[in-house]
Amino acid sequence: MVRFHLGRTGSRWTGLSSAQAAHRAEAAVSAQLKYRAGWGNRRSRVSSLCRADKAPSGRLSWQGSKETSMAREPRPNLRARFRARRQGEQDAGVLEALREAGRAAYQEQLRADEVRAQVLVGGRTVWTASSAIQTRLLCAWSATAWQVLGETLLDAVYAVDPRTAGYVPPETYDQAWQWLTEVEQWLQRARSAETDQAFDLTAVVKVPTPLRTGPVAIDVARPHRHAMDRAVAALRQLAESALYTLGLDTPDECVADLNRIRRLAGQAAVTSDYLAGLRPALDEESLHDLIDDRVRGALDLWITVGQLAAMPALIPVVLDRPAPPSESGNVTPPDQTATDHTPAVPSATGHTTAAEPFAVGQAAPSPRTFDGSLMISPSPAAVAGTTTCSLDQDVTGTGSAMVPLELSSWLRHLVTISTDGHTSFTVSAVAADGTELDRLAEHAGDYRGIRPLDLIDTPATLQIDASTHMTWRISIDMVHEAPKWRGAMSDTGPTVLRVPWRYSTGRVRARIRHQGTGAIRVHAYGNRRQLLLHEVGEYCAEVQIPISTSFLDIDTAATWEIEPV
Repeated sequence: MVRFHLGRTGSRWTGLSSAQAAHRAEAAVSAQLKYRAGWGNRRSRVSSLCRADKAPSGRLSWQGSKETSMAREPRPNLRARFRARRQGEQDAGVLEALREAGRAAYQEQLRADEVRAQVLVGGRTVWTASSAIQTRLLCAWSATAWQVLGETLLDAVYAVDPRTAGYVPPETYDQAWQWLTEVEQWLQRARSAETDQAFDLTAVVKVPTPLRTGPVAIDVARPHRHAMDRAVAALRQLAESALYTLGLDTPDECVADLNRIRRLAGQAAVTSDYLAGLRPALDEESLHDLIDDRVRGALDLWITVGQLAAMPALIPVVLDRPAPPSESGNVTPPDQTATDHTPAVPSATGHTTAAEPFAVGQAAPSPRTFDGSLMISPSPAAVAGTTTCSLDQDVTGTGSAMVPLELSSWLRHLVTISTDGHTSFTVSAVAADGTELDRLAEHAGDYRGIRPLDLIDTPATLQIDASTHMTWRISIDMVHEAPKWRGAMSDTGPTVLRVPWRYSTGRVRARIRHQGTGAIRVHAYGNRRQLLLHEVGEYCAEVQIPISTSFLDIDTAATWEIEPV
């Protein structure tokens, strides 16, 4: 039994009843224990830094977080630092600095709300506002969204394991870095839209903007898994608030478009609620693949909802995109009945291969223009007789063909191309309107390469031009399965590397060596695609890795080496 001395002159317990004094003393002991466990000696923050409250007018007014950070307290004791190092965690001091810098997003959101109010006072609505105003609203919302996502990750990891508060797992560090460093770019775009009425956001970044989401649940630390789950809830609140605000100002003639966003929000809400139901089993390894897919899907859907709600002019552009041929011309694989909509069961190699998928028709090679573009008019028989290629379905074949693709709109993918033969062939990614988006492979003889498929534009089909003696195989994987760039690496053939945060700061150079007589091309993928290197023959040079680079695409049939310098 714990006894408390209450008769001490000048004590803070003097004048209280025994029950009241005991209750306050227990609270003080509990607070002291939390302090020793790591809560009190870190850079504590209020987890809800930006909330949507209803103003008296019924509108949602954003309130940036108050300055809750007190004077920086001492760093953790030796025990906490030792525990963090033993768990392989990294000091989040740099991320905390990014968090502080990114709080300008909340001020930008307030300024954007003032612009929205001025539009309403002028007798207009957001639906009829100029493109520059809608662009500014979108950029302000996006800056807030990316900031809240990064902050949620940090706060959630600290809450799951308070003993190492201020240290985060490596995967959390990478993800928080990617999200928090995006805030500045959105703020710059918002300022451009404010000062330049002709500013075209779609010429700078893809909208809706895909989140660069790294590992979620597979082979990650437990705090990171729970933090990603909480990020979905935080983003949902922001997107639903933006949609609610848009609904208040929607004229009758725009209700149909508003309902289209609401339907999209409904899909995202179902996925989020499903994740909430899985929350007690987040640590079950058998569910990690499912959780990984649902978290990525929910995040990208909520980003789409929020950005469309901020800039409704994009609704017809985004939601009226033509569907890929796979949705209308797909043929049921031979081993499934027409009513079976369950994905095929993978084989021992991890994929299901369709046997003899090109018995009906083949597409002849199409003429190409001198500027490199390709207008393809695929044969209906070729498309209809081809099994759709997706994450669950590999496709094999011989000779020329059109391969329809079934890609998740909220995921990004890689394609692995393998051939067996002695003749030349080409593989091109083709849009739904028949325009060539990218030449993925052009080679003679046996080939195996991994290429980015939809990091920038989403293709509808793959156009394969090959002789009847060439056998090929196409398989699709998620982009986060690409190998991570870890110091000096070497390999042979085309591949894609995931770029960790420490190499994407804009201050890192890479030394690239090429051993062979053919060409080598290296592209960096971040918000856009940038050519870093294009040479022929043996070559060795240093290139600058652009800031916020997520992936490196190395395209060569020869041996290559890459190392940071």
